[in-house]
Amino acid sequence: MAIIPVQGTKADKDSKTKSPTEDVSAEAIAAGGTVVQGTGGKTGLTGVPVGTPVRTGERFRAPSLGPVPTYQVTRYAAGDGFKAFTQLDNQQKIDLLTRLAQIPGLYATGKAPTVALLSGMAATKMISARPEDIAAIEKVMFYSDSVGEDYSTSVNKFYNNPKLAQNIFNIKGTGTKVSVTPSEALYAEIDSKFQDFFTTKVDKDTAASYTKTIQAIETKRKSGLTAQEKQDILLKYVQDRASVIFASATKEPGSLLMQPGALGQSFRDIKAAYANNGIPVNDKMLYKDSLNAIRSPQAYANVIDGINMQASVIFPAIKDFILQGKKARDVLSPYISTYSRVFGIPEDQVNMSEMYDVASGDKLVSLKDYSSGLYKKPGYKLTDDYKIKAASDVQSLLRSLQIG
Repeated sequence: MAIIPVQGTKADKDSKTKSPTEDVSAEAIAAGGTVVQGTGGKTGLTGVPVGTPVRTGERFRAPSLGPVPTYQVTRYAAGDGFKAFTQLDNQQKIDLLTRLAQIPGLYATGKAPTVALLSGMAATKMISARPEDIAAIEKVMFYSDSVGEDYSTSVNKFYNNPKLAQNIFNIKGTGTKVSVTPSEALYAEIDSKFQDFFTTKVDKDTAASYTKTIQAIETKRKSGLTAQEKQDILLKYVQDRASVIFASATKEPGSLLMQPGALGQSFRDIKAAYANNGIPVNDKMLYKDSLNAIRSPQAYANVIDGINMQASVIFPAIKDFILQGKKARDVLSPYISTYSRVFGIPEDQVNMSEMYDVASGDKLVSLKDYSSGLYKKPGYKLTDDYKIKAASDVQSLLRSLQIG
C-alpha cells in the first residue's frame, strides 16, 4: 500500500480549484494508497508545511500503463533567505545580488543593489545582505515552492527572462540596470586570487584584460557566467602569471605550466582528492597545492602523498589502504551506501565527515552496528524513511484494531 504524505488546508477544501495537495490525495486514493495528513514540518512561505508535495508534471511508464504524476516538495520557510545567503562564498553572494537587482518586481523603486554598492562590497570583501535583499530572495523562494524547484534555478530563470518575471510578479519595468559585472568588482576578484597565489597584487594590465574578457562574454550572452566558468578564466590568468614567475620550472620534464587549462584541472582534481578523503580544506590551500602540482610530476605526487598522509590519520582503521593510494570514499563505500539509503541522500552527496566514526579506531565498526546506529541519530526522524515507516506502523495498528 502506498504511503503518500500530504497536507491539506481549509482554504484548499473550500476552494473550487483543486490545490496540488488535493490532486495528490485524489490520486493516492484512486491508487488504493493511504494519504498521511501533515508532514510535521514548520509552515513554509506558501502557507503550507515544509515538505508538502507539489505536482511538477508527469512521466511515462510502459505505454499501456499511462502517465505517472511527478512531485517535488516545498522546502522554504521564513528565515531561509538569510540562511541560504550566508552559505555562499563572497563571489557567489555578489553574483546573486547582481542577478536579483535585474529581476523586475523584487525590489521597491530605488531599493535594488546598485553598481556602487556591489563594487564597494566587492572591494572590501565584506558582502552582506540588507533586509530588502533577504526579502527579495524569499520572494523568489515563494515562487520556487509554488512550482517545485530550487530557488537558485528560479533566480537564473528570471534573470535570463525578465518578461517572465514581469508576468509572474505582475509589475512593470526591468529592474536596476546591471548589464555586466562592475569593473571594480572584477578587479577585486582577480587581485584577491593573485594575493592568494603569489602574495602580491595583480598588475593593472592583467586586471584590465580579465575585466574586458568577462564583460565581453556577459555582453554577448546578455547574462552572467557560471561560477565554474568564471573560476576557469581566473585560473587561466593565474597560470599565465605562474609560467612567468616559475620560468625555470616550465622546462622540467612533465611540467604542465605551459599547458592551457592545466591549473583549473589541477584545482578540481586536488579539491576532489581532499573531499574524497574527508579532509576539510580552504581555497587558499587548494590554490597553493594546485599551483605546485603542475610544476612537475614529482610535485604533483608530493601533493597527493600529503593528502593521503592526512587521510591516514583521520581514518586509522583503513590507513593501509589509503597509503596504497586508495580513496577513503572508495574503501568506505558500503557505509556510504548505507547512509545514503537510510537518509535518502545520493551517495555522491554524502559528506565524508559522516564517516569519521566508522574508521576512527583501530578497526572498522561493523556494518551491522553502523546501520543500527544511524536509526538512533536525531536527524533520522526528519527523513522520508522514518515518516513512511511511522505511517505504516500507524496503519498496521489501526487495521489490527479494525479501525483503518
